[in-house]
Amino acid sequence: MGSLKKDFIKVAGSNILLLLASTLNNFVLPIILSISDYANYKTYILYISFSGFFHLGYVDGMNIKYGGMELHDLDSNTFWSEHHFFLLTQLLVTIALLATAYFSHSWVMALFALTVMPLNMQSFFLFFMQAVGQFTVYAKCAVIVPLLMGIVTCIVFAFHISGNYILFCVTQMLCYLVSWSVLEWLSARRLPFSCRLNFQDNKRNHWDIIRSGFFIMMGTIVFGFFSTAGRWLIKWNMNDESFALYSMAASLLGFVLIFVNAVNKVFYPYLCRNVENKKGNQLLVDVLLILSTFSLPFFFLLKFVIDLILPKYADSIDIVKILLMTLPAVVIIQSYYINLYKAKRQERAYLRDGILYTLLAVAMNSVAVFAFHDLKMIALASVICSYIWFFLPNTKIYRPEHRTSQAFYFMLIFTIYIASDIIFDNVILSFVVSLAGILLINMTFYKELMAKAFVTKLKK
Repeated sequence: MGSLKKDFIKVAGSNILLLLASTLNNFVLPIILSISDYANYKTYILYISFSGFFHLGYVDGMNIKYGGMELHDLDSNTFWSEHHFFLLTQLLVTIALLATAYFSHSWVMALFALTVMPLNMQSFFLFFMQAVGQFTVYAKCAVIVPLLMGIVTCIVFAFHISGNYILFCVTQMLCYLVSWSVLEWLSARRLPFSCRLNFQDNKRNHWDIIRSGFFIMMGTIVFGFFSTAGRWLIKWNMNDESFALYSMAASLLGFVLIFVNAVNKVFYPYLCRNVENKKGNQLLVDVLLILSTFSLPFFFLLKFVIDLILPKYADSIDIVKILLMTLPAVVIIQSYYINLYKAKRQERAYLRDGILYTLLAVAMNSVAVFAFHDLKMIALASVICSYIWFFLPNTKIYRPEHRTSQAFYFMLIFTIYIASDIIFDNVILSFVVSLAGILLINMTFYKELMAKAFVTKLKK
């Protein structure tokens, strides 16, 4: 547990920089770009969020193969053979995507095609570093892209440089290229390169990696659709303004998910080593749940900032308020359920369950889009779908305890959260009241855990 805490501190520390960079990008970019350009930029971001499909499971297979191992136990020749093979496949994928972009006459598609290779190569190294517990390297390199993006965004804003969404898409692509280059250099220092590329000798190894990772990759893609079903339906069936408003709300949700991703990366190697430790894992779930509920009051600070500097996105405030309620469920699904699928080698179950919940999300979001044509109803559909997965996971992966009391717990948390917004006009007062209310509820439902946390804090 001590090792897990140290690894989390390393990753969380880098995520503070990530948070600052994301703050700049999420609040300054909408000021610089028109609503139409912002919608195009968010379309590009939505596309590249599915770039993982084009590594065909190889990255996830590497994650599974090396999960829980130590760097000094690895055969560097095998690793670099895998690297060269993956690099070649990504080059071929890029050529195919560029041909598609040429015939579709789409700038967004062309920029996406050029981004896939550096992004997937970055993922190749980051997933490997995560698997072998090299969180110092992981933490440093994970912040390169958002940090460089934040710097460029500040320069454009400070010097009033005129630019459209293409400028920022190209910048994003170049940032992935820099990150990939740094990871290549750092990996070569830790695993000296001393092999020749030989596909014939390693053909079976490559196939085994793809086969083991394919279902995880497909499950991740399906989960991506589960998380973004509302945005895809808005993109296809509503106007650019609606897509921009909803994308703004989803971006603000990403502030908290930055730390969720930190937990997610650290949890995987830990679960690989402690998958049968049910008591310890349940404690981690409870801690994550408590921490995620304390993110809700920060809505009021986001509300203040949007009103102050982004008045043209004021209509996104209510969407943010609703989407933030997905966080406790999403934290557990992403950081615990999905990592358990991987740790227990239940790749097919992950894909099957992901498809089931995604079909549910598509159905509910479709009703919200076509029957109500209302962004708030689409956000509410996302909340409902998240808690269905939270309360009804695959019992072979995880069997939730005390569902009735937990449902009551969420009802109280959300009641104090919503009531604080309705009753009080002052955002500071709303923040303080909701924070105090959520603290009281957590102290009631998780008395022993909260008391232990306070005692430990006082001893320090």
